[in-house]
Amino acid sequence: MSIDLNSPLNSRARFKFKALVNIVLLFAVFIPVVFVLSWITSAIFPGSLFALLAVDAATIGVLYFLFIFLENQPIKLVCKKCQQVILSNTPWTCSACGKANKNVRKYPFVDKCEFCGVEPKAYRCHHCQDLIFLTEDKLKQNYAYCLNSPAEIPEPDARTVELIRQAREWEDKKHEVAMVHRQLIITKMKARMEEIKKAAEPIKVKTPREQKEESLKNYVAGTVGDRELAAKQKAENAITFKDHPEDLKDANQAVDEWLIRNV
Repeated sequence: MSIDLNSPLNSRARFKFKALVNIVLLFAVFIPVVFVLSWITSAIFPGSLFALLAVDAATIGVLYFLFIFLENQPIKLVCKKCQQVILSNTPWTCSACGKANKNVRKYPFVDKCEFCGVEPKAYRCHHCQDLIFLTEDKLKQNYAYCLNSPAEIPEPDARTVELIRQAREWEDKKHEVAMVHRQLIITKMKARMEEIKKAAEPIKVKTPREQKEESLKNYVAGTVGDRELAAKQKAENAITFKDHPEDLKDANQAVDEWLIRNV
């Protein structure tokens, strides 16, 4: 199972073991450097104890100042909600005792309160006000919050919530209308392009044979269509004049005469 060293849940351990990690890191880097510089100094100044001591002293001095620099670097956290960076050297207030912690290099919110010794279970993000949990139990009490910010964030009143909801709904409707309008414009543009494309195509002149074939097809289609209309009208006559046989006969005869004239 992999361990996320940058997780807020590991921030307290990162602070407590920061000095040890920095010492190990510096020795891992500077011990080889000391040997290399000592070898170079011995090669340039053979038998010179003073030169070796000067190189060692300078290396130790650089090592010390670099250690101080690393020790003063704050622990960095990232809020999962707003993705903003939060540094452990932020002055904070302990919600357990209500006192302000300003000695943040020694008592950051990732460690404990300088006055009551309570270890904050979470830190309230000073960007989005969301709780960044520092322990696995995710307790929402006894959290730390930025100095000079209110202890509790008031809930918005019902009217404000409703106005926000209406504003979002209005924005959604405007977006929907804009998308429909955009789609209509695209459809009209496509139709216009098709018209231009068809207008640009050369007109094909049909041969006499093709004209006769088309005329025949139209005649056949018209004849079949007329017969379908006649059959449909006779079916309607049968319903309309079902109680009047003579009228039904005359109506069907009229349909036959119309069919003869049109076909």
